[in-house]
Amino acid sequence: MATRNPTACYLLLTICLNFLVIMAKANPTEVSDVGFKNFVQSVNDIEAKLGKQLHGKDENSVICVPSAQILLGLLYAGAGGQTASELESLFGVDNKQLETLANFQKFTSHLEVPEIKIANTAYVAKDLELKKEFVEKGQKYFNVTVSQLDFTKKAEAAKTINSWVESKTEKLIKDLIKADDLSDDAKLVLLNAIYFKGKWAHPFKHHDTRDADFYLTKDKTIKVKQMAQTSRFQYAEDADYKYLIMPYKGSKLSMLIILPKDHETFEKKDISKANLSSLKFEEFRVQVQLPKFKIESTIDWIDILKEKIPTAFDGRANLQGISDTKLLVSKMIQKAFIKVDEEGTEAAAATAMMMCLMSAPYPQEDPKRFIVDRPFYYALRVDYGSTHAHLFQGAVRKPIV
Repeated sequence: MATRNPTACYLLLTICLNFLVIMAKANPTEVSDVGFKNFVQSVNDIEAKLGKQLHGKDENSVICVPSAQILLGLLYAGAGGQTASELESLFGVDNKQLETLANFQKFTSHLEVPEIKIANTAYVAKDLELKKEFVEKGQKYFNVTVSQLDFTKKAEAAKTINSWVESKTEKLIKDLIKADDLSDDAKLVLLNAIYFKGKWAHPFKHHDTRDADFYLTKDKTIKVKQMAQTSRFQYAEDADYKYLIMPYKGSKLSMLIILPKDHETFEKKDISKANLSSLKFEEFRVQVQLPKFKIESTIDWIDILKEKIPTAFDGRANLQGISDTKLLVSKMIQKAFIKVDEEGTEAAAATAMMMCLMSAPYPQEDPKRFIVDRPFYYALRVDYGSTHAHLFQGAVRKPIV
């Protein structure tokens, strides 16, 4: 029986609300609007399927489902049999590989705005021969660059991989992997990087930031740096949560802040079951207080996905569309970083004021209060017409700067 050589599949995600990276360019393939809308919905459905696993348990979290999905899409380009079927079930598609890959291409090309860049690459062992069709699909649909690497020289291989990571993340992520992370039979490393730089459409002013109490529990508080402003925002609420959409300047991206109305809601209710599509957002004058925060996370996606696509990670893996050599996924790691503060907003403030002056005057009604002084959720959203995908998301239990 042929020996199964594991594929070391590393997923890198770097996020910073003032800085964030990804790079992938390709000419979009025509796909139906309905098919693409269903595909975008599948990104959100994966969040629902994975539930609270995405948000961690007792710590701050940041995670990017689409970034993981991009690498899974690349894996799907070389999958067959039960492994392909499991991926199709996860994606919400039905045995339509080329259409699904075209949707991936359209999904990433839609993100090609100045604020976002996407990069995908593959490092291949010198003794592994990739199939021509897989390489062509990777280049066409994911703009993957392919390079050979000698994994037997582990220290040098790790240095090469980490150098690529640093170059695509403005050196925000260093030492993603260690030499010991590369197993003796590693044959292929897939990498995805995301970089984002966005300015608030309604920036916070540094001099309005104050020390304030943040309630970790009903009875326990810490001091945080609380930013403050009163502006017009899209706002909604239901029985359990308040919702606020904070747009980025000149962009299809916005940050959705989800504030539980009490601590019990945050601890006991599953936010993934909240029906965001049924909310009726309206524009109000809102008094916002939001803590500055910075989060770094390392996520083992195999732990998250092992029940959804089990054959990809064991001896049953069917990845023969990648190579005639028997392969399986041995690691899938996501590194994430997010930082929210006032940086990069001063230049935007003057522009925002000018735009406000050109708008029709609004009546000065009493503002809604959106005081984020307890644990909350956030999501960086991308606008796909009438559909929204959560590009980055997480939970803040204890703001740290």
